[in-house]
Amino acid sequence: MTAPSDPVIRVTGWKTTTSTSGTPQVVETAPLPVVAPDQPPPPQPDPTVLAGRRAWSLLHRYRGCDPQWVELWEYFIPAGGGCSCKAGYKEILKDHPFDYSSPAAFFASGFALHNAVNRKLGKPELTLEDARKLWIETQGGDNASTEPNASP
Repeated sequence: MTAPSDPVIRVTGWKTTTSTSGTPQVVETAPLPVVAPDQPPPPQPDPTVLAGRRAWSLLHRYRGCDPQWVELWEYFIPAGGGCSCKAGYKEILKDHPFDYSSPAAFFASGFALHNAVNRKLGKPELTLEDARKLWIETQGGDNASTEPNASP
């Protein structure tokens, strides 16, 4: 009797990219590794990083300009456990306050703030035009908040 062969499982990853024409596209990436049951699972992203991405995603998907909404949103910014995200945000907010004059102005000021945070962290920045394409024209950049190297 022959031993059954191990099944081949292919899991494919996806990411959002922008073509040379500036249109966001979904493209296939290399297959993700499959871990055998007797091996430990692959390392997971830092929960603080994931929480930060989710907070930015909430901000950039918001289409209003209500200061009370921002007060609630700030609860999603990671803090504690050695994370200085919220303290850093509050410091940068002094020089990059939200503009509540209109939803468009609020969106732009939110991205200026996010770019200031990315600059402090040595991460890439987005232009306002790219941000609008990602978060408004494509209705929210679904993959942006979960990709390992995402900065939006």
